[in-house]
Amino acid sequence: MTIATLTAAVLLSMGAGVPPPIIAPQGMNTDQPSARAQIQTLQAFVGEWEGQIRVTNERGTSVSMVGLSAIEDVQPGNVLMTFQGIAFAQPIEGIGRLSHCTTESTTVSSWYDSLSDQSLSFAQTCHATIGSALQPAASTTSLAFESLALGHNLVIRQTLTLESEEHAVLEISAQLPGDDAQTLLSMDLYRLPAGQLSMGAGMSSNAGLLARLNTTNANTATANVNPDAE
Repeated sequence: MTIATLTAAVLLSMGAGVPPPIIAPQGMNTDQPSARAQIQTLQAFVGEWEGQIRVTNERGTSVSMVGLSAIEDVQPGNVLMTFQGIAFAQPIEGIGRLSHCTTESTTVSSWYDSLSDQSLSFAQTCHATIGSALQPAASTTSLAFESLALGHNLVIRQTLTLESEEHAVLEISAQLPGDDAQTLLSMDLYRLPAGQLSMGAGMSSNAGLLARLNTTNANTATANVNPDAE
């Protein structure tokens, strides 16, 4: 399968800017960590970051610089992130929200980027922890999310990994049945010193970007639906 074929499937599954409905994929590990562990992971991501963004689509692969700002959103454990950088010699910007639901002890993710001009919504499927980025013996801690585009069996995954307090990796990949997963977008980020702002700072009040997340959140009403149910 070529990346062009995969990209076309991704766009087709999304429709005209409308995020696909999501379900909890069958056979996935749905064991969730404690609410405290999830909130700690999200809080550790708050800050200013800069690094490298890699984007792959039908045009090839672009590697360039990116800045990301992650702020606490509404309440502890909710994070609003905005980013700005370069991809394929043109500006790219975007927004994402990681929201922890205390009643269900799970975290959901919403995402939009200007390059694809599409919105995505993700449900948490598993949490992988090796050590903890918040302890001296830290190794990595990560949150994983998955969106299943019904009708195309296209699985889109988002993973946030804190390699340490100073290093984070954000990745979006897609996979068709019988094929290997392909990374569509990844950011390799390093925390900036206290008081220093990233290129993504100051975008959290951008009405146009926030509207994209509202579109995504409205779609979550169709999430977690069993397609086999009558």
